Amino acid sequence: MKNFVKILIAVLIFLFASACATTKNPRKKKKTVIHVETTHLGKNKYFFSKKYQKSLNKRATKNRRRNKRR
Repeated sequence: MKNFVKILIAVLIFLFASACATTKNPRKKKKTVIHVETTHLGKNKYFFSKKYQKSLNKRATKNRRRNKRR
């Protein structure tokens, strides 16, 4: 009987711990926007330009939507 109670308590603790672990809500971290000083970049000036970054962002969202549908 003593062994049964010990096993039962161990199982209950394990079940309680696993139940608490699933209650956490995992969220993706929001990407931080990096502001770069473009005056000293030279060739990379185009890559960091607002226009090009905006087009990259649009292309990425379009690809995300298209890949979801597949």
